[in-house]
Amino acid sequence: MVGLIATAISVIGNIELSLNRIWGVQKTRSLGRKFSDYLSVLLTFPILMVAALGLISSIQSGTLVRSILQIPGMSYLLLLLAILGPYFLIWIGLTFLYSYLPNTTVPLRSAFFGGVIAGTLWQFTQWAYIHFQVGVAKYNAIYGAFAQLPIFLVWLYLSWIVVLLGAVITFAHQNIKTYRKEVLGEAVHHAFREELSLKLLLLIGKSFYSEGEAWTAEALSHKLDVPIRLLNET
Repeated sequence: MVGLIATAISVIGNIELSLNRIWGVQKTRSLGRKFSDYLSVLLTFPILMVAALGLISSIQSGTLVRSILQIPGMSYLLLLLAILGPYFLIWIGLTFLYSYLPNTTVPLRSAFFGGVIAGTLWQFTQWAYIHFQVGVAKYNAIYGAFAQLPIFLVWLYLSWIVVLLGAVITFAHQNIKTYRKEVLGEAVHHAFREELSLKLLLLIGKSFYSEGEAWTAEALSHKLDVPIRLLNET
């Protein structure tokens, strides 16, 4: 049990590092925040994913569809909700992941935008995985069992690509006005980074001594005309 919890925490930690790298965040959570935040992710995200997978399996097996169609009156409305249910659960789960796990502020609308796109793509990979798995099993009962593991690994790989793609889309939506500059920001030399650091210190220092409004990363990005990811890395 302890090993399972440690593995889950390690996986979530690696996901956080990947998301922080997309946002250009260098600082990770403190140990206390990791415990509380990772526990929230462990209690929320897997439940939504398992519920979505259960609905998908029930719909594709026909069991849930037959049960709903026997309900008089609102059977077709309930059937529509059952079909769309997995999408909503995946969208909510990924929105929660993108808005909560990166160690920076992510607007809910941007997280939802990325979550909807990534969740829809993930549903297509899930549909393809189930059909390939069933098709291989029907094709050959002996060799089909051996083929299920490679198919599962391919699906797992594609699933994580979709999740990371959704994170990139979330970041792009959040910083849509400066996203074109992100590519240029990757090629800046060390002297420019030092100059940028001094400009940041000057602006923040002036605001502090004049008791003005605190600068946000977005405001600094517009003021200095630099990508927000470069600011986070400075």
